[in-house]
Amino acid sequence: MGNILVSRIFSWSFTVFFACMLLPTSLAARESGLLLYVGSSTIGKYMHAASRRYHRNTLVIKTMMESSGGEKWVAHGRADIGGVARTVKQKYLDMGVVPTLIGKDGMGVLVHADNPVRDLSMAQLRGIFSGTIKNWRTLGGGNYPIHLYLVSADSATFSVFKQVVLQGKRYAQHETVSPDAVVITKVRADLGGIGVLSLALLIDSKRVRSVAVNGQKASLNNPDYPITRPLYLTTRGVPQGKTKAFIDWTLSTQGQRLLQHYFIGVATQQATRGNVNPLIQSAKGANE
Repeated sequence: MGNILVSRIFSWSFTVFFACMLLPTSLAARESGLLLYVGSSTIGKYMHAASRRYHRNTLVIKTMMESSGGEKWVAHGRADIGGVARTVKQKYLDMGVVPTLIGKDGMGVLVHADNPVRDLSMAQLRGIFSGTIKNWRTLGGGNYPIHLYLVSADSATFSVFKQVVLQGKRYAQHETVSPDAVVITKVRADLGGIGVLSLALLIDSKRVRSVAVNGQKASLNNPDYPITRPLYLTTRGVPQGKTKAFIDWTLSTQGQRLLQHYFIGVATQQATRGNVNPLIQSAKGANE
């Protein structure tokens, strides 16, 4: 009887401990002065850099949930700030999620460093990623099959590239990788590989390179590069308190200077809360 009682007490204690570990993380963050970020690993690149410069709060950064987490966790009050690297879905806006535009990201199409193909048109990209172009020889490369490496559907990279480039077509057979940066590892090891990734994640990467698109170099300094997307920090309701302080700092001269190491900033634009959609302009450019 005694052993059973001890076993039950131990089981109960373990259950309570485990349940506490699963409490909404933002609650713990609010009580301890932390600031919890959940969302896009692309924006996470900036958040990690900001955590070394911003000292009003300690930033806790979780990116495994990607942009979907930047909507869901914020909508349900489980994160202080979210990150969404595309326009925020209407259903989350209806739930009170408020997006603040902080910059714009370029999405690079990466290939193996030894692949001789240097430039691809939007039509060629559509053929590659929809499966109608299957061999690099068709594009002026070597005689080897094309292998697609794509991020998970939870990542904004997956949906934005599909919208801008495929224009309604489905992705062809591909290998799904997570987290996003693993695309680099896969393409680096595969002469026939091709993938899509934020230009911020390609900084200092080796044995891979970005191809030009429609003759435009993949660069944050090139305003005519056709594959871009908006970057948002999200909050539940209008930012207040420590979340407002951090977002205001991100939009300040100091914050924008840091952000521009990875993205196109909004320092020269009027900071706008709400769904401002540079993606629509990018998609129109792709159709022209």
